[in-house]
Amino acid sequence: MAKKKTTKKPEIPADSTATSRFEQELEINGVLEEYRSYFKGFTDSGMHPLGVPGAAAIKIRKAHPELVIPKTGSVMRKRKPKVPKWCNWDKNDFKDKKPISNRKSIDWAVKNVSYRDVKRKDAPSESAWLYLEMFREDQGFLKDILKRRVPNISKIEQDKGFTDDNRETISLVEKLQRELED
Repeated sequence: MAKKKTTKKPEIPADSTATSRFEQELEINGVLEEYRSYFKGFTDSGMHPLGVPGAAAIKIRKAHPELVIPKTGSVMRKRKPKVPKWCNWDKNDFKDKKPISNRKSIDWAVKNVSYRDVKRKDAPSESAWLYLEMFREDQGFLKDILKRRVPNISKIEQDKGFTDDNRETISLVEKLQRELED
């Protein structure tokens, strides 16, 4: 039988004066009294009672950017996002290279995705290298891009049937020739 994974909740002080889970989390993070002072200030200024908690939460959010205060009212510490190893490169690697279009970046990356010996310095631009690494990391992303880039079979067959024999151009030239002769 597998153990149920439990998350350890922070300890709430025994002498807690918090009246809600939101206030308990503010107290754990050490900003409850500050929140209450903002709350009292907004109430005393005559703000509508329904707007006071949100306004006080906004003040806390601005005063403590290291806290995340979602609209639900819960508080969490900000976490640094995980950055894949391939995203960590020196911007100077591409300083001498001109930006290229997104289409050219994708084309280059698709052509080189199967070659493991391709280096950052071989990429025509930073975006091309990023696409190459994303394609290597996530084959689903590559398939999605290719679906959008490659025309479907019916479109190819439709295009095969059409050939431009320049009838319109020839008729226009003939018409202009007749007008000049007259």
